[in-house]
Amino acid sequence: MAIKLKELQDKKLPRTTIADLPFELKLKKGARESQKAKEAKENFIKIINKYLRMFVSDKKCINCEEDLSGIFGTFNWGIVHGEGHCSNCGYPARGRHYIKAKNLVIDDKEETELILPFILQYHPSELRQRRK
Repeated sequence: MAIKLKELQDKKLPRTTIADLPFELKLKKGARESQKAKEAKENFIKIINKYLRMFVSDKKCINCEEDLSGIFGTFNWGIVHGEGHCSNCGYPARGRHYIKAKNLVIDDKEETELILPFILQYHPSELRQRRK
């Protein structure tokens, strides 16, 4: 099945944000909702949302509408770590996300990387058709 890149780009599909992911950011149990904690959380959300902009938030393939994840999912791992594609149509996706950030604070510890194990397809506007 061919990838209908131009048609997908014309659809103006929504980009992924942290609100689309299946988890919620919370403070540690017993932690106070201090101004410093609020600022750290806001900074964390900005970093993740900046990264997630390259992806579409959809559980089905945006090109062929097959389910990507689950026991019968069509996501197929590629040879590049974390990368893959829909095995039905070949539309590119990423199943492992490494978000690097300076000054990322999680549970009072400074972190430099966050790993998210979610299958997300690249937003069509981030892709270019190969020249023949």
